[in-house]
Amino acid sequence: MMPELSSKTPPSHHFEFLDGIRGLMAVYVCLFHIREESVKSLSEGGRLLSLPLHFGHAAVCVFIVLSGFVLMAPVARSDNPLGQIPGGLLPYFLRRARRILPPYYAAFAMTFLMGILSPEGFKALRQFDLPVLQRLLFTENSAWHYAIPHLLLINNWGEQWQTLDYPLWSVALEWQLYFFFPLVFLPLLQKIKITTLILLVLLVSVLPASLLPYNYSGMWTFPWLAALFCLGMLGALACFSPQLIPSSGKIFLLSSNRTISLLAAITIGLIFAADQPNLYRISWIADLSIGITTIIFIIKNLKNTKKTKAIQLLTNPSILYLGSISYSIYLIHKLVLIKLGGIFKHLTNHYIIHDDIFFLLFITVGTTTVIVISHLFHIAFERPFMKKKSIK
Repeated sequence: MMPELSSKTPPSHHFEFLDGIRGLMAVYVCLFHIREESVKSLSEGGRLLSLPLHFGHAAVCVFIVLSGFVLMAPVARSDNPLGQIPGGLLPYFLRRARRILPPYYAAFAMTFLMGILSPEGFKALRQFDLPVLQRLLFTENSAWHYAIPHLLLINNWGEQWQTLDYPLWSVALEWQLYFFFPLVFLPLLQKIKITTLILLVLLVSVLPASLLPYNYSGMWTFPWLAALFCLGMLGALACFSPQLIPSSGKIFLLSSNRTISLLAAITIGLIFAADQPNLYRISWIADLSIGITTIIFIIKNLKNTKKTKAIQLLTNPSILYLGSISYSIYLIHKLVLIKLGGIFKHLTNHYIIHDDIFFLLFITVGTTTVIVISHLFHIAFERPFMKKKSIK
């Protein structure tokens, strides 16, 4: 889901590894949803061993940071790093629409059609025992009740709307951030420092979520992810216009491998803590920690002229291939897994397979199938709308 870098950006491992991060995160989200579909039937040992696959939301946080970084990079590299987007607003919005919308609407059309014809795999639709034609009518319990917010890319605003195809909520959020970036964040940067902007966005987004009753808090929209987007912007300034980073932000430039390892350990602890039902209101702290760790890792490796072991892994051709189709993986993996899960469950009715073995088979076959179909989806619905020369 990460936008392409400016054409001025030199092709090198410095930017390729961002693609590698995207690829690994997209596959991780796929693995997360495989576990989500299977965890109730796993043995205690199987649940424990598969626990590292439980935190798919963390990958979304990484995506948001990457988006903020890459959108800000051309601005930070320009002659006026706190000014307007190079080329103007209209071309910027057209590029974003061309890059994001065609694959999104293609994926949603497939989801909507499958939900109409076979709703049992869709939480939003299977609760309504309606004939196929009635599901197409504009009634409260019809598929359109969920489809219209998706078509308008506001499906992240309503918790119930997200149940049709849950992963698409973050695409809607990113689409909205594409508007906030030039219309709100950049103008504010001309008046306040980037660290102040991050704190301001965090304050505005976290207070309602922390203080109001859940039904009025908007927590299901994860509004504080906008602060992670701004962290990505800070990273771009740190790499391309470090003179604009205030003293309070210099810590992002001085981190060592030991610091990153410590941050990662703290982040993992916070993620586990925020996953507890009675601690859900601190989830923003865990997400913020993910964002800080991610941007420090990016800054350090972009400024490092040597290929570290991490960068060698992230620039492996296989990982870069996953990065090139990561948006397609993210868009359609849930749809593929729903249908594949139905096939697997049908097979288990005829063959005795231990639940843990079934889970391993689902991971192997499911992930492979998702990658293959995502490649075909990428060729059909994503590649035709991409720039010929881009990091993708």
